[in-house]
Amino acid sequence: MSSPHIIYFISVGNWVSKRPGIYDILLQLRGIPFLEESCPTGARHANIRARNVMSAGVTTIGTTMLVKDLIGVLTRHSYSDFPVVDSAGDGALLGSISRVDLSALLSKKELFFAKGEDGGLLTYDELDKARTKSKGMTAGDIKKGLTADDEEKFIYLSPYMQIAPITIHGHGSAERAYEIFRSLGIRQLLVVDKHSRPIGIIMRHELARLEEIGEDHHHIEKKQRETMLSRRSSVRHFA
Repeated sequence: MSSPHIIYFISVGNWVSKRPGIYDILLQLRGIPFLEESCPTGARHANIRARNVMSAGVTTIGTTMLVKDLIGVLTRHSYSDFPVVDSAGDGALLGSISRVDLSALLSKKELFFAKGEDGGLLTYDELDKARTKSKGMTAGDIKKGLTADDEEKFIYLSPYMQIAPITIHGHGSAERAYEIFRSLGIRQLLVVDKHSRPIGIIMRHELARLEEIGEDHHHIEKKQRETMLSRRSSVRHFA
């Protein structure tokens, strides 16, 4: 094969390899921010931590919830997954449960129970059918099908939660958070403290801003270093 042909195929190969994949194109069509393959250089050099880019004050739920409280959570928040914590203890993370599963469970009134009673349980197949039945239903739709007495009952969530969800420590690097999003294709990432308590949540649009955040932090840190050096010089001169 002649040199011109080799150069042509190499060029085409490089062009194809740099094009976004089908998954990334679908995200863009749905209005979800696109993340480049590598974390922005500015963010890597700025020593940004996960806690610097997260949205603080993440909403958590317990292993057993009052039906009306659970509907309120779904109404106020658009998370795709909700962290389940030990609400009777120190608030440590126990797992997570998807919005889809919560809607499915709330559509099954036979799972509700009054205080002092035992709640019902669904098999995996029954839960899967409930998911299909409740698909497209909003929290408002579910609420319309409930009575005041239904809303005052409880529902078990622990049997349906995902154990050990993907998390990142608040002191972990934002670059690592970026890599997790890119490699696993997740929609949100939970941030925890040293006691495994949820302290915030990172969404794709927050990571998409890492380039400008990285530049801002770089300029701030540079200014802080210059100020510290100036103060040290003044102290030495005075001495």
